[in-house]
Amino acid sequence: MDVVGQRPLSYYRKQLVETELAFYDMYNALTDQKEFKIRCRIEKPSGSHIARKVCYPQYELTAIAYETQIAMIPKAQETRGIIEPLPTSSGVKVLVNNEKRAATEHLIKLLTENPELLEQYQALITDMKNFKQAKSELQQARSD
Repeated sequence: MDVVGQRPLSYYRKQLVETELAFYDMYNALTDQKEFKIRCRIEKPSGSHIARKVCYPQYELTAIAYETQIAMIPKAQETRGIIEPLPTSSGVKVLVNNEKRAATEHLIKLLTENPELLEQYQALITDMKNFKQAKSELQQARSD
């Protein structure tokens, strides 16, 4: 009798995170564009007590900081000092479209020039697919 084990989803998630961080480290070491470097930090999603590591390109963090500063400036008298809503992630993503396009072009250039980075990127894509597949299989098994 053969016993086939199945790895838990957490295994694939951990593998994906490790590969992603290794890719970012290599990418950051190779890029000379400060605004394209990837910065990771621990965040708690709104309404959650569970912290997780999230990563953003520097240009996005800069835009978030700028938009937050603008929102915190009290407005004219007629608004009675009402503070504007803080920027949302989706709103900031719209603001940084040009930077994202430039960062993508820069990434493609680095991938073309650096076989090790390309290999790490391919490993990241593979781990993303493995995680997605494992998650899909788990959801399918739960619905059966």
